[in-house]
Amino acid sequence: MFRNAIVVLLLALTGSGLSSAASQNGVEVRLRVLHEGDGRMVFEVTVSNKGTAPVYAMTNPQRADRSAGPYFIADENDPALLRCEVKTFPDPTYELYFNGTRVELKRLRPGEDNREAFSVALPLMRTVPPYGNEPSRPTVFENRFRRTQATVGILPASEGLDKLFEKLGTHSVHGLEPISPDEAKSPRIFEAQTLLTSNVVDF
Repeated sequence: MFRNAIVVLLLALTGSGLSSAASQNGVEVRLRVLHEGDGRMVFEVTVSNKGTAPVYAMTNPQRADRSAGPYFIADENDPALLRCEVKTFPDPTYELYFNGTRVELKRLRPGEDNREAFSVALPLMRTVPPYGNEPSRPTVFENRFRRTQATVGILPASEGLDKLFEKLGTHSVHGLEPISPDEAKSPRIFEAQTLLTSNVVDF
């Protein structure tokens, strides 16, 4: 079971869209388990901007089936590692009847924090996205996990994003939107995101 402890998560850059601004400006993530028992687990993720420039943190994730919460993924290389991700994904290679996938981009000025609590039913369910090579239904994970690792998507603040939010009328995005809507070759959000990945936490 998860240990009731506050764990400071040191960030490392992985994946696409690496941003030196996000790393050099000292964005930090902390994970705290708030409650275990009664068939549920509640944990809190805190993203802190300890740097000198504003950033956008991905928060309030919604999955393809419109359910709320982060994406739970079994690590491909470590069967005992559960990955907890708040990020955007490209569309699947197959057509979905409906895709409710969203995240909210929360602006964090220097010195600001964002705290978000997630309540998770046990046993854990494999969630979609990420998308496989063909449609699949969420299934119950086997009780084999001994460690967990968190990943949060980050974007540096920019005029292009401000224009995108003005055009959309919201900070809630799917991930396929261009970072700079006025630029023809602008990368999309899922391509430009910086993935800040924590250290591994035993539970």
